[in-house]
Amino acid sequence: MVLAKIMAGPFVLAPSLYALARSWRAGRSAGRLIRNVLLATAAAVAMASVWWGPHLDSSYRYLTYYGWGEGAQPYDLRRARRS
Repeated sequence: MVLAKIMAGPFVLAPSLYALARSWRAGRSAGRLIRNVLLATAAAVAMASVWWGPHLDSSYRYLTYYGWGEGAQPYDLRRARRS
């Protein structure tokens, strides 16, 4: 999923934190839990870096333009209410 869409990160973060919290409350050892999280993170970064490495600059420009820049103007609810 990390390779599928530019905005995949926020959608993956919440379920990951939820799973981490459930594992912590289930009484699993902290060392084992931290090790597994670090291994999973390293694997995800290694796989995603194949695409994100060469496309990081253009993706950042896309996100800032359509997220907060002029490309976001058509989706601005404050402007839509005034029209």
